[in-house]
Amino acid sequence: MNENNIIMTIVIVVIVIVAIAIITYVAEKNSGSTTNIFPVIRPNRPNRPSKPLIGGCAGTRWGCCPDGKTPRTDKHGKNC
Repeated sequence: MNENNIIMTIVIVVIVIVAIAIITYVAEKNSGSTTNIFPVIRPNRPNRPSKPLIGGCAGTRWGCCPDGKTPRTDKHGKNC
């Protein structure tokens, strides 16, 4: 085989591959398929509570009183 035949063979193979890819794309698009060819990979996450935890000293504006349970009503803790 000479060099021109090798180049022509490569060009024809590339054209055939591109044509097959286009035909496959159009066929899937017209069939209404919703298959994603790039699946989303999500990391495994531990079971989380269904509702977010609200409360505690960190959930208040000024934190808690020294007892660790009663929320402060102002920054000086007048209600403690």
